[in-house]
Amino acid sequence: MRVTRFLLVLGLVGVLSTNAFAQQRSSRDYRPQQTQTRAPQRTRADVAARPTREPQREGRPGEIVDEKVLNTIFSQVVVDGLENPTGIAVQPTTGDVFVAESGAGRVGRLHDVPGEYRLEPVVTGFAVETLGSERNGYRVGPLGLAFINKYTIAVGGGGKTYGQDTVDVYRVRNAGTVSADEPTYTLGPVTNDAGNYFGIAANESVLFTTFNGRQSGGGLARSTITDGTPGELEQIAIEGPADGYAAPTAIAIGRRGELVVAQMGSLDVPADSRISFFDSRNGRAYLDVPTGLNDVTGLAISPKTGRMYATDFSHIAPDEGGLYRIDLVKDAGEWICEPVRLMTLNAPSGLAFRDDGELMITTFKSHSSEHKGGLLIRIYNDSKL
Repeated sequence: MRVTRFLLVLGLVGVLSTNAFAQQRSSRDYRPQQTQTRAPQRTRADVAARPTREPQREGRPGEIVDEKVLNTIFSQVVVDGLENPTGIAVQPTTGDVFVAESGAGRVGRLHDVPGEYRLEPVVTGFAVETLGSERNGYRVGPLGLAFINKYTIAVGGGGKTYGQDTVDVYRVRNAGTVSADEPTYTLGPVTNDAGNYFGIAANESVLFTTFNGRQSGGGLARSTITDGTPGELEQIAIEGPADGYAAPTAIAIGRRGELVVAQMGSLDVPADSRISFFDSRNGRAYLDVPTGLNDVTGLAISPKTGRMYATDFSHIAPDEGGLYRIDLVKDAGEWICEPVRLMTLNAPSGLAFRDDGELMITTFKSHSSEHKGGLLIRIYNDSKL
């Protein structure tokens, strides 16, 4: 049995109000210029010692910024009782939400009708294994999800042993189910050490995925898609400031085609998650920055604003877990992250935007007596993020 770094989960408390930025930036895009640089790792003591920039705010570069102005986030627990849900993907043109219910070994489609909310099985029968001890471990199977086109979805495997997990591609129907044993295409394994394809990002021309390794810290892989057919899954040779990986998890393709990858780091080390930026054409990293967050499990970029958001699992400090906006700013000529906590969550595992700006989040469990098991949560698009 394997022990992975992203799997210690406690649950979620529904929150309807949150602290958010009082002062908006003139530039609403997170993307820096493509100059190769690796920002040094900072401790919270380091960032606290840095002088604040004008105008002064509650918080310094690298700190979690909790503003005093209270904005409202409209949220809803759409489905509960799920078994360790992880990846989320939104189907092109329909806007339907697909969720990897990892512990149940299936992928489901949200039946998004008030009073009838549920996940309807779409792909079933994935291999599932217990990560960690039999007593305290967690059952996981399918992990990352991404659509290649309207009827083609890629699913990252995590329920087999290292070297046997693959990325499987399925044709999905408007109704009915597909067996996990009957993929249209199977990609990988990348190496005999690769497994846990936690994050997938794709479009009609390329698919990217993160993976972990038994001996290595993990890496990135890419498949070129031609006329709807994915090619061989090949490991990307990392060049630039992001060489050396520590549990890569979430991945996203930016609005300009750049690739954004989160490295979770160690569950037992605070504030060690990083985010790296790559030229998706050649895999060259041009920026790598510490986030100040503990265990990033999800990344998503708003289709309306271009802003970047992350979920922090935060095993070492559960009260710091939640939904964050990732603001990249320059301080003394150096790119830094200012993560802004928008919503307190316990052990969130993934997130994805619909085209209208509605945000969907998964979490493994809930502390609330009102809800049981894993949750799928909706943040309505009239919320202020």
